[in-house]
Amino acid sequence: MLMKVSIDAAAWPQALAAAQALVTPYQVMYPRVWPNVGLHFAAVAKLAMLLEQPGAALRAVEKSIESLRITHCG
Repeated sequence: MLMKVSIDAAAWPQALAAAQALVTPYQVMYPRVWPNVGLHFAAVAKLAMLLEQPGAALRAVEKSIESLRITHCG
């Protein structure tokens, strides 16, 4: 909820912090390869790019692609 509210308010630092805080719970709740996990990492990557953190964005997008390639590309 905090991530969504922060995104809606364009509070990018808070949104990224909330998104990063959700990574571990997502990884515990869902299987390693699951669409929700891949999409969450894509959101983390986008927020990191908005904050000009290309290294963090690259790491997140790589994890996103790893999951989504399996779940959506067959």
